[in-house]
Amino acid sequence: MQAFCDFDGTISKDDVTDLILERFALPQWRDIEEEWVEGHITSAECMRRQMALVRTTLRDLDELLDGVEIDPGFASFKSFCDANDIRLTIVSDGVDYFIKRILTKRGMSGIEVIANTLIARCPRQDRPASLLRSRLPVHSAKPARVYASVPLWLGGVTTSM
Repeated sequence: MQAFCDFDGTISKDDVTDLILERFALPQWRDIEEEWVEGHITSAECMRRQMALVRTTLRDLDELLDGVEIDPGFASFKSFCDANDIRLTIVSDGVDYFIKRILTKRGMSGIEVIANTLIARCPRQDRPASLLRSRLPVHSAKPARVYASVPLWLGGVTTSM
């Protein structure tokens, strides 16, 4: 058996990409967001363009990620999955690095994550990244199934549509 779960606003209390954009991106990210909200661009185009506006060091990025709150019930849900041989996979329109960093800092590494891949142009911890790009595997192919879920730890179920 396998459980699929979203991350932003489901496991994490906030949308992590929005937190990063608010703190580290040039102000034009909001114009791009508006284009997406109005349906003029896809979420993939929105993510690519917004990530290009992020200016930060990896150290500062990690510091922000380390402070992101997650749903207190998620750890017991993961333990339930582990104890019952249920493969847990996070499927997100967010960014893999953000998700893995947040979970690893809370002792929850090893969860499969299917998300956009962050590529830092300046990989040193102490130098500002002039450009952060994302490789978007979530958008690279049309999925055969779409999963809608309400977190099981909140009494919900996962169904395929």
